[in-house]
Amino acid sequence: MKKRLLYAAFATLFIFLLTACRDKEDVVLTLKPQLNPSELTLTVGDKATVTLTGVPQDVEVFWITGADNIATPVNRTHDKTDVKAG
Repeated sequence: MKKRLLYAAFATLFIFLLTACRDKEDVVLTLKPQLNPSELTLTVGDKATVTLTGVPQDVEVFWITGADNIATPVNRTHDKTDVKAG
């Protein structure tokens, strides 16, 4: 009887140890980022401020452009854009 109780205790401990070593499930956040204004028309020399909402404060945001000769983010983590002729 004591052996069965001992085996049951070891089996239970073994199962708990195995389940404790499992990888935790990844948490997926659903974000709805929005730019304000959503559209912007500028002429040469104009500057504009674009505000990003709908993302957590601790998320790092990078402002980039594929056409540096036309629009250049002043600071990659800020929200201003200079427009050049191009």
